[in-house]
Amino acid sequence: MVSISSHISGLQLTTIAVCLLCVIIITLLWCVWIKRHRKPRRRQSKIDMEYAVKFTYPRRLTHSKTGNGDAITVTDKTAGIVCITQSTPKVEPRSDSLRPAHSHPPMDAAGSQETQVLDFKHREEEPSPGCQGDEQRKEDVAEVDEMKREDESKGFNHQEDMESCGHTEEATIGPVSVEEFADHVKIMKDDSTTFDDEWARLYDHRYKLQTFAMMEANFKKNRYKNILPYDHARVILDLIGDDPHSDYVNASYIQSFSKENTYIASQGPNVTSIADFWRMVWQKEVETIIMATNLVDKGKIKCEKYWPDQGEEMYFEDIVVTCEAEVHGIHDARRSLVLHKDEEVRCLDHFHFTRWPDKGVPRNVSVLLRFIQEVNQSRDDKSTPLLVHCSAGVGRTGVVIALDNEMQRAKQTGFVDIFNFVRAMRQRRPQMVQTPEQYEFIHDAMLEFLVGHDTMIPRDRFIEHFADLRTKSDQDVTLTKLDQEFEIMNKVCHEPPMDATNVGKLEENASKNRYQNVLPRDTHRPLLISFSTDTSTQYINATFCQGYKDREKIITTQMPLSQTVTDFLRLIYDYRISTIVMLNDLSKEDASSIYWDEANPNIKQPFSMNVLDTVESEHWTERTLELKHRKNTRIIQHFQFLSWKEVDSVDFYQTLLDFMNNVTSQQGGDSPVLVHCLNGVGRTGVFCVVKMCLDQLEVEDAVDVFQIVKALRHDNFQMIQSLEDYKLCYRILNHLMAMSQENTLQSGQEFDMEKDDGLSESVSTRTGDEDCEDVEIDPIEYYAHNDDDIQDEDADEKEGLHDLEKSLTRDLHLSEFDEVTITKL
Repeated sequence: MVSISSHISGLQLTTIAVCLLCVIIITLLWCVWIKRHRKPRRRQSKIDMEYAVKFTYPRRLTHSKTGNGDAITVTDKTAGIVCITQSTPKVEPRSDSLRPAHSHPPMDAAGSQETQVLDFKHREEEPSPGCQGDEQRKEDVAEVDEMKREDESKGFNHQEDMESCGHTEEATIGPVSVEEFADHVKIMKDDSTTFDDEWARLYDHRYKLQTFAMMEANFKKNRYKNILPYDHARVILDLIGDDPHSDYVNASYIQSFSKENTYIASQGPNVTSIADFWRMVWQKEVETIIMATNLVDKGKIKCEKYWPDQGEEMYFEDIVVTCEAEVHGIHDARRSLVLHKDEEVRCLDHFHFTRWPDKGVPRNVSVLLRFIQEVNQSRDDKSTPLLVHCSAGVGRTGVVIALDNEMQRAKQTGFVDIFNFVRAMRQRRPQMVQTPEQYEFIHDAMLEFLVGHDTMIPRDRFIEHFADLRTKSDQDVTLTKLDQEFEIMNKVCHEPPMDATNVGKLEENASKNRYQNVLPRDTHRPLLISFSTDTSTQYINATFCQGYKDREKIITTQMPLSQTVTDFLRLIYDYRISTIVMLNDLSKEDASSIYWDEANPNIKQPFSMNVLDTVESEHWTERTLELKHRKNTRIIQHFQFLSWKEVDSVDFYQTLLDFMNNVTSQQGGDSPVLVHCLNGVGRTGVFCVVKMCLDQLEVEDAVDVFQIVKALRHDNFQMIQSLEDYKLCYRILNHLMAMSQENTLQSGQEFDMEKDDGLSESVSTRTGDEDCEDVEIDPIEYYAHNDDDIQDEDADEKEGLHDLEKSLTRDLHLSEFDEVTITKL
């Protein structure tokens, strides 16, 4: 029994030992496998945690309904892809205005040879190995190869991934002909979900490798951690010495519809990457830079100043940059830069667009179109890449590149293909065209480019231009050119979708609208905050309108109804209104709507309105009002125009201009101006357009009635809906120009007469003085004087003497100028 027991114990010990040995061997094998196969993935995960990608989900796809169904977002964490499983109907190419994705239009109908069309296909390029003797670079390249092999081992397929995300090549939207583009945009505007559906299809290729951008040595060269260039499309610089990471810059090549590497999309350089930015400019032989951001926006630094001031120079390693000329406009600036390296000298044009809000869109489309066209005119078909950058190098940069490409495509092929080009850009750089608003803006800008024209009119050409607008059109003799311009306005300004005014249509707000077809957009209406009761709401039929000047705001509204008088006072109080412009008369039916009558029973506590002072004139009335809300008091200047009749008369034009000048001269503070008539869009629209035009004339010495009306319609589509109102704006401005011209001619004639009289009197005085010595008099010295010695009452005489001095100086040097001219000829 003892021997058997000992034998069993021995077997147990042996079994235990064998089991332990197996566990040890398995553990060692597992560690070896982990070390060999999982090291690159762990390193990549560490970098990914350092640079966590913030996915930008499409509008209305993450939580809300699109109108056609729900959409569910699924994030594949291993591949870094946002998959969109759509339950919405598949969007097929439209037979009337769209072509299949792979059916490319003819590029050159006039010539026998067609221009080559590049197919935007995903193409992975091997990373540059750099210095062969550098161990760090070899390790990085080996890591990239290992990650590619792992993807291939998983059977990763580009087409399958697209289909799994709800995107297929067959569902891709095709090009649109130039002739059909206006109808195409109108269809998209009529259905509020169409732009959302297309935007959802513009998925980002986040699974593409960003290895070099994520390297620790390149961290500080990136302005934003989630905007990194893909390896296969990044701009590669020449290595500096033994530094294996000196070839990196946060920039990507973008190909146009007909040529590789037409554009370079770059971030705005930060302190660390300025030298790399200039090395890229030099090595890629860039001759033109477009900058679409300001250095500081909303208190945040968006780009470092990488160029010198005029007449100065800056040094970036072995590159010297000099600014020879700098010209600033209202919306942009242009600089002529000179680059020196060793013995070589190059010239570079720097175009800077300064009126573009971050992640927004320019308010004036024609200004941006004109800016891009000026850039192209200066390039003269240069073959070198066009460098475009904003702050991150994806939003505004993507819009500029897309517009330039599609403008060129439309000219050369007769087709527009915004969707596929934006998608192709995103294959080469993430988040190109960053917001749905920017994507929609590209369509609006292209529509205006195709059907519109340059409508900016210099002050000195306005009368001539307006006379030309009143002549018959060459295309249609039944219409004038001004009629055609208004038709173009109706094409580029689309009526907002039905759901844009949902709040005004609510049952509890219906009684607050004077006219049920004049409703404010939900996105542009002010909200009432103060004095809310059980029966009151935040709604009032009013609209925020952006004035011409950056900080100027205008609130337009209807004449209050008897039941909305208190809401009108709430609006004044909440938005600190200090100036009210009233453009309608008062009838007996409107007596209960008078909001400045303290005895009006419709004015409810805690508000009260008192009239402190009234000044009446022939054409308008001025009131000083006092609005009280509990212990708070506001003083308001109220201007009521009384002569809106016989609008097609010179008297009306002049009276309205005088009224507007009076309002402007007494307007104070930065608070919005409240403008209203009976419906809040008719006379109010004309007043706002003319006021903005006057502000533009003051700043730019030119006016663009078309763009101002278009911008005002964007805020409130009901503004300037009739051709008569559109013509009235032109006629008022034409009268202003005519009066200015007449006053200038009259003052010039009076000055010439005074100058002749002054000169004769001076000559007779000198020749009649017998005590005066007979000496030769220098006219320049004779008429030179000290301005401080002239009294204020002689200011007119002083101005005449100055001009006479210039005239005499010009005559003295005329013979010398002629000699120089003859010599040159």
